[in-house]
Amino acid sequence: MLTTVGDYCKFALYVMKGAGLSQNIYREMTRIQANFDTTAAGKNDGMGLGWEVIIGLNNGEFALTHDGSDPGLATTGLLLPKSGRGIIIFTDGQMGDKLYSKIFKYAFPDQKAALARSMEEFRE
Repeated sequence: MLTTVGDYCKFALYVMKGAGLSQNIYREMTRIQANFDTTAAGKNDGMGLGWEVIIGLNNGEFALTHDGSDPGLATTGLLLPKSGRGIIIFTDGQMGDKLYSKIFKYAFPDQKAALARSMEEFRE
């Protein structure tokens, strides 16, 4: 998929506001459909419908994430729908994904420990 940062941000806001979906369909999209790890420690992270879903965050929050890359490009998005916060990162370098962890930790200090259980970018 090719898009602009502005359009992807608009899409992310639309998703956080329900994406024009019924409550039942939105709940299915944001519910873990398949776990990445079936151990007890991995039960809070898995795939929803089109999004990685991370549950069990502080203040009843959950996260939706999605990333992608092409040679020389890397993108990621991390959305916290309950609090209406999110961040979209587009980079244009071979190592652009190395910036994610610093940006995420700065943007979401209140969720750092909780997200570290599922996301390498939040680990020290």
